[in-house]
Amino acid sequence: MKKLIAFSACLLILFVGVMFWVFRKEDHEQTDTTDEKSSVSAADNRKETPVVTSGYIVKNYKGNIAVFENGKDTPFRTTGIVIKELPPADRTLLEKGIDASDQEELNLILEDYCS
Repeated sequence: MKKLIAFSACLLILFVGVMFWVFRKEDHEQTDTTDEKSSVSAADNRKETPVVTSGYIVKNYKGNIAVFENGKDTPFRTTGIVIKELPPADRTLLEKGIDASDQEELNLILEDYCS
């Protein structure tokens, strides 16, 4: 009889654990779809009013690659990398400006052009 009670208790605990996992997974899926909807609406809002979200912009400055802090007209860092020596696709990107949200992303962008 004790084995039957212990076995039933184990099954009950297992069942509760599985149910918790299933409901938690469904909750995350609903959150993910909500996040997707909000990101889509945020993208729609950006079309109307541009919102700058990154910390740095890498772009052309007097023929070289330079790094600007958002909202600044003069670079805080200029490289010796000459724009006209880069492929046309890279020149186009740098004319528009490449956003970097933090120092790590900025370093990765600059490393791509330095190598």
